[in-house]
Amino acid sequence: MLAEFGSAVQAVRSAVAVQRALNRRNADLDEAQRMRFRIGINVGDVMVQGPDLLGDGVNIAARLEQMAEPGSILVSGTVWEQIQGKLSF
Repeated sequence: MLAEFGSAVQAVRSAVAVQRALNRRNADLDEAQRMRFRIGINVGDVMVQGPDLLGDGVNIAARLEQMAEPGSILVSGTVWEQIQGKLSF
């Protein structure tokens, strides 16, 4: 899934909410039935072409997602700089 947000803070809040909801859902399931998402978040230019989002910002987020451990969120340095001191988790 790919999502676009107006700010890094909004993106991280959403990602944390998704991971927390999945953790609650997974708590009572057997390991084989659990869903574990990997989430990558980046800040960058995005081009919209019809229903598609393209560009370096999207490509880097996809690479971060691939590097993330299942059930985790991996953010770029730019995202980290923009969210420091703004979130309580």
